[in-house]
Parts: sequence; structure tokens; C-alpha cells
Amino acid sequence: MKGIGKIAALECAKRRAHVYMVCRDEKRGKEAQEEIIRESKNSNVELHLCDMSQPKDVFAFTKQFLQSQKPLNVISTQQKKRFPN
Repeated sequence: MKGIGKIAALECAKRRAHVYMVCRDEKRGKEAQEEIIRESKNSNVELHLCDMSQPKDVFAFTKQFLQSQKPLNVISTQQKKRFPN
């Protein structure tokens, strides 16, 4: 296990939270999702794909998530890139 985002997601899952993972890379995201489910014994870990460095992708994901009307109580972001000014 490495990376603060993955550790944060694991700790939330261990506390029985419903976790929404937003990842850019599907393969790495799926591997992380499976590891978190296995270690936390919590199957409520969803993987969503979105390149957070692309504003259009962020807006599309946000719109889709809001339309789902799923509750969102905490956001933890580990974004390394910044949006252009």
C-alpha cells in the first residue's frame, strides 16, 4: 500500500464508508480498488475514471455524479497537477 489517497480510501473503507475512488488510470485504479476491498472487507468501493487535469473531464464527471444523487460527505484530493490560469 502506498500513496496518501489510497491509504485514506482504505481507512474510510475500514470504517464502513461507501468510497468513491476517482482515478485517471483504469488499470491502476482497478488494482487499488481490489486491494482496498480485500483489505477492508468492504465491497462498497466504487471506481470512477476521470482525468482531473482536464477541466472538461472534471465537469462531465461532476455532472454525472450529481445526477446520481449519491450522498457525498467527505472529499480527499491528492491532485498533483494544477489547472492552467
